[in-house]
Amino acid sequence: MEKHYPVNAWVRDAPAPLMRQLGIAGRLLYTSPNFGISLLDMLRVYRWVYCAPGARKPRVRRAAMGKLSRFLFGVFAYVFFFAIFLYFIGFVSNEVVPRSIAVGPASDLFVALTVDVLLVSLFAIQHSIMARPWFKTALGKYWPNAIERSLYVAMSALALYLLFRFWLPIPAVLWQVENPLLRNAIWGFAGLGWGTVLLSTFLIDHFELFGLRQIWSDWKDRAMPNQTFRQPFFYKLVRHPIYTGFLMAFWATPDMSVGHLVFSLAMTLYIFIGIRYEEKDLLDNLGDAYEQYTREVGKVIPGLGKAR
Repeated sequence: MEKHYPVNAWVRDAPAPLMRQLGIAGRLLYTSPNFGISLLDMLRVYRWVYCAPGARKPRVRRAAMGKLSRFLFGVFAYVFFFAIFLYFIGFVSNEVVPRSIAVGPASDLFVALTVDVLLVSLFAIQHSIMARPWFKTALGKYWPNAIERSLYVAMSALALYLLFRFWLPIPAVLWQVENPLLRNAIWGFAGLGWGTVLLSTFLIDHFELFGLRQIWSDWKDRAMPNQTFRQPFFYKLVRHPIYTGFLMAFWATPDMSVGHLVFSLAMTLYIFIGIRYEEKDLLDNLGDAYEQYTREVGKVIPGLGKAR
């Protein structure tokens, strides 16, 4: 005689993967506590729920496609931004790339100044607003949380692309260093700045900063770990070494044109405004530990800009 099990018992003891596949059918059986079911019946229910044509496969397929599309979007956003970052180096240094701070179509001074300031402002507004908690909360109602950071990364890259594409040079020279050794030293300092930017992203968490850890956790159905306060390497010297690196790269040039000066001034202004809002968010998230950190470590220059 085939042995029967009370549904409460086998539902309780069934392997978790089986119960996930049974889904609604399993829950319906659970609501009938006096109903008995055999092992053979269990397999029949499993086949009906999971293996029957059109049973649950469309839903499973949709979930898998959604996960795959999120993963691919995250990878695309990272590759897009990294390519833009490499172009950014050439744009600021006037090397390799076809259009840069000093290379582009000629224009009237007032038009060039207006367009250039608007382009930097567009990047600054996008970069600041999309980083604010209230914007992330609103976006989460319509956009998957797993690729919220990837969207931020992609939109930042797009804003920089627009800056590169429509920037109008103002070629009047303010200074030009002729000495080869001094020129190389200045370029070396600028290169150190770009290196500081890249290394600093790995010191905190490069993959989370650019959305890769989020899409990997989503792919593996894992929860993201909570944010913790750390002070690795450069972060023991300044609170914002990424911004320190950018400032070094923007200002260290042997050939300073008016256009380059406008770019550097506008970006520097944005950086210090952005730090103010960023630190407010960090204080809200990290509390007393970060508040103490602001009293002990300078903002972007070691020893300067400590909180009182």
